[in-house]
Amino acid sequence: MGDLLIAGSAGRSPSSVPLPFTGRGTVSPPYERQRGRCEMICPACDHENLEGADHCEACMADLSSLDTPQSADPLQQHLLTSQVRIHQKLDRHGKLVTVTLDTPVETAIDLMRKHHIGAILVLDGEKLAGIFTERDILYRIMENETKWLQRPVEEVMTPDPAVLDADDVLAFAVHKMCVGGFRHIPIVSEGKPIGILSIREVLHHLCEVAW
Repeated sequence: MGDLLIAGSAGRSPSSVPLPFTGRGTVSPPYERQRGRCEMICPACDHENLEGADHCEACMADLSSLDTPQSADPLQQHLLTSQVRIHQKLDRHGKLVTVTLDTPVETAIDLMRKHHIGAILVLDGEKLAGIFTERDILYRIMENETKWLQRPVEEVMTPDPAVLDADDVLAFAVHKMCVGGFRHIPIVSEGKPIGILSIREVLHHLCEVAW
């Protein structure tokens, strides 16, 4: 990476103050390279601190946020800050659509069709026991529809599914979906299910943010 020389910075000659060059004609604050080391400039008093310092040596100002990666791209920034709790799939009354372990498969499918959802959570009391998805219908039910429609959903659901915490950000959720091959992930808060995040909802939301 090339260096950008700033003339007259802090009373030094141009050759003594090479700064990191971003490739877009700007210097990346608050870092300054000098004598082979990278220093952080305190935004409060302009004191030069060693890279990674949590507080300014001169005025004790908090510098911890200066080491936090920041994205200049609004979409990337949104992925890093938006929590999954605000994207959970609920019905039109703001309630989570669920079934119990002994609910017939046919009833679960009817609920999914009625609420236009691709997955439904299966509860054991208030505890999340599993998830029943459109993929389960395609790969398990359609092969022998008459056999499964009146069977309890417990027999065809995916038990103990991977979950997201309500405070997780979208970037983490998307990564988890990609790694696990999930199209739907339950959202929990304090151990209790409060919603479902679908990849369709994520993509729709990101398109709205981008355009």
